[in-house]
Amino acid sequence: MRFISVFIVALILSLSLNAQDVVREHDIVPEDYFDIATITACELSPRGDRAAYVESRWGKAKEGRKNDLWVVDLHSRATQRLTFDGFGPGHVTWGPEGEWIYFSGSKPGADGEKPPFDKSRQVWRIRPNGEGTMAVTRVKDGVKQFELSRDGAYLYYTISEKIYEDEWK
Repeated sequence: MRFISVFIVALILSLSLNAQDVVREHDIVPEDYFDIATITACELSPRGDRAAYVESRWGKAKEGRKNDLWVVDLHSRATQRLTFDGFGPGHVTWGPEGEWIYFSGSKPGADGEKPPFDKSRQVWRIRPNGEGTMAVTRVKDGVKQFELSRDGAYLYYTISEKIYEDEWK
C-alpha cells in the first residue's frame, strides 16, 4: 500500500510538472543539484483523497538537508506545507479517520531538559490543515520507529538502548 501511495504522489507531481513548458535559462552546474527536492516518506489518507509526504531539500549555505511535512489534495493538486523551521519529520502515517497526521520529528528551537523539548526525536501529530501540533510521545532519548494501530487506539514504537558487556568476566 505504501508503494502505491508513493507512486500516486510521484505520478501526480510529475503530471503537474510535465504540463508546464520548461525553459532552460542556463547550463546546469553542480550548485543546481542543491535545489532538487526528494520525497522521503508518503502516505495516502484513509479516504484516498489526500496524501501526506515528507519533502527533503538542501538548506541555504551549509545548513544541510531540511525535511518538511506536506499535504496534497489529490483532486485539486493543491499542496500545503505543515511543518517549518527544521522540525525534521520522518515517518508519516494518517489517523484512522484522517483527522490527524502522525509523524516523527524533533521540536525546532527546543532547549528543554525533558522530552519532547530536549531535541529528541518523538512522535507528533498535526491536523491536515496545519493546526493542533502536539507531541504524542515523551520518551527519554527519543523514538526510533513507530506504527499506529488500525483503530488509532495504540501507538507502537521502538527505542535504542546501549548495552555494555564486560568481556573480561
